[in-house]
Amino acid sequence: MTPDIHRYSKCAPALLAIALLFLLAACAAKPGIHTTAEQSAYNTYNNARFGYSICYPPDQLVPQGEPDNSDGQRFLSKDGRAIVLVFGSHNALNKTLRDIQQSEIERFKGLDGSFKPLDTQVTGTTSILEGTSDTQDYYEKVVFSGDTIFTFIAQYPKKDVSTFEPIVSHMADCFLVFPQAR
Repeated sequence: MTPDIHRYSKCAPALLAIALLFLLAACAAKPGIHTTAEQSAYNTYNNARFGYSICYPPDQLVPQGEPDNSDGQRFLSKDGRAIVLVFGSHNALNKTLRDIQQSEIERFKGLDGSFKPLDTQVTGTTSILEGTSDTQDYYEKVVFSGDTIFTFIAQYPKKDVSTFEPIVSHMADCFLVFPQAR
């Protein structure tokens, strides 16, 4: 007797939602992630269009709202000096992770002539770029999934590194890309 697969396909969205909740709970339950009491409370931004999420500390970063195309979110520190961007995009130009990383190095140099990359990694489907300038620190994580690019960028003043470095590290750890229903 052949199982009726279509009978179970109606349950797929609910099962995916349950699996995502378990993933988010597992991320939040990682031991050693919260280094201070102020970091213990994180909210989660979920992007329905591209299927990803990221956690953020609402006491430090304020979401600015999604753009009209719903590709992501911009967060600003309460004083407006730290900026976090998270977004999804289609890889219409078939760029590699190394292409994207090199473009970002040039973009950061264009924004701040003193920018210097400190660490560049490309492993599998993930790219990490860390850099610094005379006044700012930069972090970028890019994840490929199929033909989609998922990007997390943080830029914050050097003088606030003790505040934002652990926050950015935690956000990078909880930047999750979900399998897309095809």
